[in-house]
Amino acid sequence: MAFKDLNAALSLAIESKVQYLSGRGTEVHPRTLELYEHLQGCRRAVGDSQT
Repeated sequence: MAFKDLNAALSLAIESKVQYLSGRGTEVHPRTLELYEHLQGCRRAVGDSQT
């Protein structure tokens, strides 16, 4: 995936990391959460503009 869409690969990796750590009850680093929330906001903005 990274060879075709690096942004999508990074987004998927961050999302997977947050879900994994949260599922284990492990604290997620604040900067990781900040990036995760930013990426989610970007995804919503793109989804909203496509409708």
